[in-house]
Amino acid sequence: MMEINLKRMIKNFQTAQSKCDALGIKLRPHLKTLHRPEYCESLRELGLQQICVSNLTMLSAFLNAGWRDICLAMPCSPHWISQLNDYLADYSCEITLYVDHRDQVVALNGLNQPVNVMIEVDAGQARSGVHWKHESTLLDLIDQLNRSNHHFTGLTSHFGHHYQCENKDEVMSEMAHSMMRILQLKEHLELALNESLPLSVGDTPSFLAMNFFDQVTEIRAGNFLLNDLTMHAKGVCEFSHLACALRSSVISKFDTDLRVVVHAGAVHLSNEKHPDPDVMYGWIGWPSTDFPDAPIAGGKIIELYQEHAVITLPKLAFDRIEIGHELLLFPVHSCLAVDAMSHKQQVTLLG
Repeated sequence: MMEINLKRMIKNFQTAQSKCDALGIKLRPHLKTLHRPEYCESLRELGLQQICVSNLTMLSAFLNAGWRDICLAMPCSPHWISQLNDYLADYSCEITLYVDHRDQVVALNGLNQPVNVMIEVDAGQARSGVHWKHESTLLDLIDQLNRSNHHFTGLTSHFGHHYQCENKDEVMSEMAHSMMRILQLKEHLELALNESLPLSVGDTPSFLAMNFFDQVTEIRAGNFLLNDLTMHAKGVCEFSHLACALRSSVISKFDTDLRVVVHAGAVHLSNEKHPDPDVMYGWIGWPSTDFPDAPIAGGKIIELYQEHAVITLPKLAFDRIEIGHELLLFPVHSCLAVDAMSHKQQVTLLG
């Protein structure tokens, strides 16, 4: 069972909201990390209204749950138009879409109601988005949008390559390069258009590491709500900020090499391995009414199979464990682990 610690999640959100409030920046969390509306009600009770989702299934679920200001943070596929028209007809909502190609803008002409549209910019990840040097392409897209029935609402960029940084200093250095590219582009476009362009960015490593975001109007990070060992290993959050863990039972125990096996595998945690050999596939904690503030020192998942996780432990911890006992497994990547367990309908909220 995946457990989400509500107290920690709420504290993470409040810390993020306070940072944004102090900077005069709007916070629009990407809720792919939490995945389902029922896990987000405590955030709505705290005043959260503007969110991001990552696919049509999530968009439908959050609209059905009463959320009305939603960004679908993926380049818009022409195959989505019919379903988007259904949503716009069924709900009084404000939807924001991404584009990074002129064919997507043409496809948006098939929408029966106007929506907000942002142009995604690639600042170095080489995933989606218009390359930050391709100013003429961006100006052409802006012109297309301004001649459409839709509302061009600015630029957006996700600095996903910051996840490859090893530590906080490296994150901050890479963020400086990313922002230099985006702000240079923004300045050139604003001069050409003679107008100011809103800018939305979002990745958890830089959001947690940085205390200032020049000319940014909105933050769209999401992983900070739960955090994980990837964030902890970079030094951008404490272990006590980790707000999700998988509770799993011990099914085998081997005295010869202080090894236990639990019923949890890649289908529960994803198959993501951290490059740090001290992290591997995850850390271990003792179950309690609240999450521990520290892991079991020296304990880690060393192998991950479909439904088996092999854990090594120091002798004192190993001797405490019997077959049938439960352990908490802290994932390398919370987004993937919560998503996997949500599909299994095995997520519970603590607190």
